[in-house]
Amino acid sequence: MFLKAGLAKTLNGCSEQLFKTLSSKEYGHNLQKIAQSIYFRLDKQSTEDLVRLQSYIESEGRYPIEATDLNDHIAKSNELRYRSSNKQSYRRMCGLVRRIARHSADLGGTALTPVTTGSWQYDGDGYVSMWMRTDLPPRITFRLSPELEQEKNPMATLRQMVRSLPGLNAVWDSCDLYEEVVETKVLLKKRAIEK
Repeated sequence: MFLKAGLAKTLNGCSEQLFKTLSSKEYGHNLQKIAQSIYFRLDKQSTEDLVRLQSYIESEGRYPIEATDLNDHIAKSNELRYRSSNKQSYRRMCGLVRRIARHSADLGGTALTPVTTGSWQYDGDGYVSMWMRTDLPPRITFRLSPELEQEKNPMATLRQMVRSLPGLNAVWDSCDLYEEVVETKVLLKKRAIEK
């Protein structure tokens, strides 16, 4: 939940459908992928712990143990119980969750790391959204309007439009640029910067 809360903050100004699609279909329970998308720093141990937590969410913590006989059931139950209740592992994962919660909260900005956001709509259903925190790469997410998609070079036209917005123009060349693509499903794809 903390990871998805952070995702919602970085998608400030984007379509609600984009958040719903990313959080439920694109990322789902892939905790590592969500963490990376919200700039949470992962080391080897925290990556392994997120993979383990994902396993608990998707199967181990959700479905009954499948065993061939009573002894197999006892062995598998003990193994699962050890992995999920080992004090050292449990404390480490609690620490990871606290760090993720703090990171997600800080994506909204703090006194030391302020956040700047902005969202601009054009042609009714096209938009450009900016999220920027001082210590992380600026992020721009956009959706081309159907009218702009008809242009010979829609990205060049969008770039020209952005030049009239000083704050957005200033970060364009150094941002993580994402396009919301609306087809039969909504998805987010990272774009290369066009100057």
